Amino acid sequence: ELREIGKRDARKLTKLLNIKSVNEESIKNILDAAAIILGIKLGLYNGKVIVKSCPFFHSVKKVRDPFICNVCTEYNKGIVDELTNSMFTLRAKKKLSRGDKYCVYDVVKRE
Repeated sequence: ELREIGKRDARKLTKLLNIKSVNEESIKNILDAAAIILGIKLGLYNGKVIVKSCPFFHSVKKVRDPFICNVCTEYNKGIVDELTNSMFTLRAKKKLSRGDKYCVYDVVKRE
């Protein structure tokens, strides 16, 4: 369900931001806009989505409960799925809930 919400928001943001074609810059812009909904700051650099700021950082780090990270991951996977016609997805490289200092996801082509 979270992924479907991400897909819906991606469609709305694409229209709102008047994005005509999908490329790394447009994906970055939509992810940045969508991150505001979750209260986080994201960056897309060299095919990696990096969480630059997360309001849940201290609580996730303290309890290492993956719930918030899973919400964020599934929502953003939905955005990437929608924007790339499910040709790409996100793969977690680092996650706060695993004890990392920040979250990093690779944008990878589906097999």
